[in-house]
Amino acid sequence: MGKIILHVGPHKTGSTYIQKYLYLNREVLSEHGWVYPEPIELNPTIGHYGHIKLGIDETQISYYLNHYQGKRIIFSSENLYTLENEQIGRLFKSIFDAGFEEIVVVFYARHPVERLYSMIKELIKGGWYYTIPEFLSIYLLKPFTRKEVNYTIFLDTIKKFSSKIVIVDYEHFSKTSLLFPLLELMGIPPDRLNLTNDIINQGIKIEFVEILRWLNLKFANSGINPSGYKVFSIVRQVLLTNSKLKEKRTILQNVLSQYKRSITIGSFISSNLERLFLKKYLNNFYNGVHESWDREVVIDYISEEWMLNKRLLKILDELYQNCREHASHIT
Repeated sequence: MGKIILHVGPHKTGSTYIQKYLYLNREVLSEHGWVYPEPIELNPTIGHYGHIKLGIDETQISYYLNHYQGKRIIFSSENLYTLENEQIGRLFKSIFDAGFEEIVVVFYARHPVERLYSMIKELIKGGWYYTIPEFLSIYLLKPFTRKEVNYTIFLDTIKKFSSKIVIVDYEHFSKTSLLFPLLELMGIPPDRLNLTNDIINQGIKIEFVEILRWLNLKFANSGINPSGYKVFSIVRQVLLTNSKLKEKRTILQNVLSQYKRSITIGSFISSNLERLFLKKYLNNFYNGVHESWDREVVIDYISEEWMLNKRLLKILDELYQNCREHASHIT
């Protein structure tokens, strides 16, 4: 009888860190009877050590399950959290049809507003061009109806298919290692792995986020789809090869910092979400560990007032033109 641990993320809860160390320690996992399948789309340069399309691409589901029938497997894909109810149902049906009778779903719970802020910056890296205040208005006006903020929406669906849900407190274990709960579930002593509490997917400064947002918008307005981290990758290439533009980027960021503003999100949203979450899933927390979300969160952003600064616009336009020259492969 096969057993599966499904690490479902969500995004911005250390998934890349978890996936990297599971991947690098596959031999240790194997010694303890566990398989971490080779990711089909492995790309260490951008942190893809996990099973990105699990639950989205049904050919990949079939590939994984057919190759590891009857074994103990751990899968990791933060994209599982983005699945629609119908996709989740098909995923679990595929697992049950392949003969796996025991499924443990592991979910990392992070303060929802802090996770949302981190997610917004990542989305801009990925090609989005809405401002941070616009993003916040989308997700926080009705937080109880958005699964990006209200975790119970996703977990209520999972509960229909898996009787065992383990919730890990992101805040608590990010101070030591986010892998500890998974290793215990697999019966693997942490000292078997050479773990460090490093940050794999390093965040970027809010000033650079605003530069990317503006460039994404310029590309979109010119008819080029900026999604898929295309612009982020091109900007990095341009700055690596053009020392003068790299110096100007520093000037840009220094001036943009003068337009930095802050929004304080009070504890009303997070504390009410926390009460709902704990009411439904308190008994699912790993070792009963939970740190309160009942706190205010300060969110920084760059005011669009900077767009009245002609000097900044001129430097940004020069950066944009250089990026266009490197973007001939983008369709």
